[in-house]
Amino acid sequence: PMNTRRRGVDILHDPVWNKDLAFEGHERDRLGLRGLLPVSIQSIEAQVQRVLRELDQESDDIHKNLFLSDLQNRNETLFNRVLVDNVRS
Repeated sequence: PMNTRRRGVDILHDPVWNKDLAFEGHERDRLGLRGLLPVSIQSIEAQVQRVLRELDQESDDIHKNLFLSDLQNRNETLFNRVLVDNVRS
């Protein structure tokens, strides 16, 4: 579980703590997020797939980089998961 004194919008505005729709119900209650996020819960894996689809729609590398930079600024957990799961050697 996440151990932080932050609550509510402070969590959502901090890219290190923000998991977006991956917050489960008990986390939403404990962290004061109930009502601040859509009702649906989406696994981190499903969010990664959504990001990859959106990234694939970007027209060139510059726009892909801007998209990923924006993701990192909003949700580092998801950003790092996208990179770790999809890095090419």
